[in-house]
Amino acid sequence: MRCMYIMLLCSKSSCHLSKFVSAHVRGLVVDTTNPRHNHFEKIERNIELFYPTPYATVPGNNLKEYSRVTPNRCAQMCLEEDTFICRSFDYQIKDGTCKLSDKTGSDMGGLYTGNGFSSGTHHFEMKPMLDCGGNLTGLE
Repeated sequence: MRCMYIMLLCSKSSCHLSKFVSAHVRGLVVDTTNPRHNHFEKIERNIELFYPTPYATVPGNNLKEYSRVTPNRCAQMCLEEDTFICRSFDYQIKDGTCKLSDKTGSDMGGLYTGNGFSSGTHHFEMKPMLDCGGNLTGLE
């Protein structure tokens, strides 16, 4: 098992490992009566380039679909897509379905949240970045 999440219970001197991150299990339960619980999640390289929106989708605008992949692998496939400009993806937790899209929530007038919670689908949009390479010249 690849560990993606650790919960450290200081009061019991115990540690719980999981292959899931909090988004896979509908978020973290926060116990404010016991501040001695610490949660740690592994954030992988590709997924860091996307803004997550739990339980939301951009329905009907998926150009490619993959099954049985991790969220990080889905992010990698979006970044490496060469037949269209992938700008976002919807990820369904239960079966690891990845749906790539050339649209964002703002392109579609907002994200759809009607079935996101029940379907366990999260939306990820690529963070804005600009790296054209080389040097900018000729501005005088």
